Amino acid sequence: MENTSSGGFTGFLRRRVQGLWQRVWPLTIGRAAVLVGILFVILFVAVEIGSTQSFSVEVVVVPEEDFVGLNPTTESLDFGDMSNGTAQARYLNLSNEGSLPTRVSVIVTGDVRDFVKVSDAFFTMDPGDSTRVEFTLVVPATVPEKKYTGRVLVLRTPWSPWP
Repeated sequence: MENTSSGGFTGFLRRRVQGLWQRVWPLTIGRAAVLVGILFVILFVAVEIGSTQSFSVEVVVVPEEDFVGLNPTTESLDFGDMSNGTAQARYLNLSNEGSLPTRVSVIVTGDVRDFVKVSDAFFTMDPGDSTRVEFTLVVPATVPEKKYTGRVLVLRTPWSPWP
């Protein structure tokens, strides 16, 4: 017959698992602080990932001299067709519609990263602010003619107004 006053089999199992946990990794103040720290890091990474915007960047280097062919799309930072030694700029408008200051970091990745210069890659935006970030792509004179691609990542982090 099962003993219902002690919770039966599930109560027995719960006591065994709790006892095993306390023997393997007893919770002390230091370990609790480590767990809280790990939870804050996980929360920070989740906020970073959730607040990141990504835009594709591409340029096609063509053999013609002094050639710049624009792509009319506004959904990406597509610089179109360009010849060696030419340059052009594209823009991205950013705004902070939240209620807290936001730290913004702009990162260029991929095989275009060495060709793209960002006007302001790290800055803070107050609530209600908006800014225009310029991306200037300069095709070096010595790169092979092909399609170069990459991504622009815009990372937004809540920035505390207190020092």
